[in-house]
Amino acid sequence: MFAVNSHLLDLGYVGHPFTWRNKRQEGGIMERLDRGFGNDQWVTLYPAATVHHVVVPGSDHVLLLLQTQGPGRKWRKRFIFDPRWGDSEGCRKVVEERWCRQFPGSRGLQISGKLCWVRKGILDWRRSEWRSSKATIALLQQQLKATYLAPDFDRDEVLQLESSLKEAFWEEELYWKLKSQVQWLNEGEKNTKFFHSKTLARRRANRMVGLEDSAGRWCTDDSEFKPLILSYFQEIFTICSPSNIEYITDCVQLQVTMQQNACLTQQISSEEIWLAVKSLNPTKSPGPDGFTGKFFQQYWDVVGEDISGMVKSFFSLREAS
Repeated sequence: MFAVNSHLLDLGYVGHPFTWRNKRQEGGIMERLDRGFGNDQWVTLYPAATVHHVVVPGSDHVLLLLQTQGPGRKWRKRFIFDPRWGDSEGCRKVVEERWCRQFPGSRGLQISGKLCWVRKGILDWRRSEWRSSKATIALLQQQLKATYLAPDFDRDEVLQLESSLKEAFWEEELYWKLKSQVQWLNEGEKNTKFFHSKTLARRRANRMVGLEDSAGRWCTDDSEFKPLILSYFQEIFTICSPSNIEYITDCVQLQVTMQQNACLTQQISSEEIWLAVKSLNPTKSPGPDGFTGKFFQQYWDVVGEDISGMVKSFFSLREAS
């Protein structure tokens, strides 16, 4: 309760999950009683900090070793479509111009090529024209201060600047809500600090300090991560080609009637595809290309015909690429 009221973030740990044990032969108990905490400002200053559990001979508690410097990894920043870009005429112009380019291959490959081409255009536009809401807030605050102190006070200009500043704060809150992936709070309720705190906590929870292989060896080298992850999931999802499966399937009763099957297998319509797109969460779970539901909803008049054609092709020809 103290940590929650003080807005402290659990720094997590590396090593054995428990920090205390009662050392009894029978009725043994282990707990994580000792933790490292930091507030938003501290975590921002030391984003790579880790807490290590070090076993101390003779003690029923482990030693907490705080390391503020990490291994110095530089991960490539992933592109994710910012929902604030959707209201910009400049971004729309980029999408309209770039989406017209034709690419060879199946419909799936064509869409993939178009999205990649649009993504490059948006990144160029963002670097040259887009100003972040944080920079806009700082600029508007300076202008507002100068206008207040000016000898020829202009009330209309002050009102205009205050309105623009309010909009910039709203955009900043929207940005941090997207980063935090919190869906149960609405924008416009001055939750920017909360969203920022949740984002820091999520980043720490998602951070990969090391991985343990099948032999129990702790691996911290980046080059070892990919083969370990591939091996783990291949082992989980690889089947052993079972035989005589019909003995099981013959016992399963049919749940879909002929009428239902006819409805399910009929040609899909563009209206159904658009309804599915509209139902997507605008900011959650972007695909590998980084485009969220907001992108397709915002520019459906531009991309809708090609996307619908790809989906129809998949259902009729069973071509996914």
